[in-house]
Amino acid sequence: AGDTRHAAIGSDMGGTNHMPIDLKTTSDLHRIATSLEQRGYSSGDIDNIFHNNWLRFFQEWLPVS
Repeated sequence: AGDTRHAAIGSDMGGTNHMPIDLKTTSDLHRIATSLEQRGYSSGDIDNIFHNNWLRFFQEWLPVS
């Protein structure tokens, strides 16, 4: 889709050995944000990738009870 409104990071790392070497636990996810910031991504773009896109997706697709 070409922009940060179409990407999201999940943190289900349990039971997998296919993670980048720098990411041992979910507490290491901040390293991705730091890397994106160093590459010129805005704080809004980083927020989209880390949580806003998930919130938007769930608000649109999960049933309201």
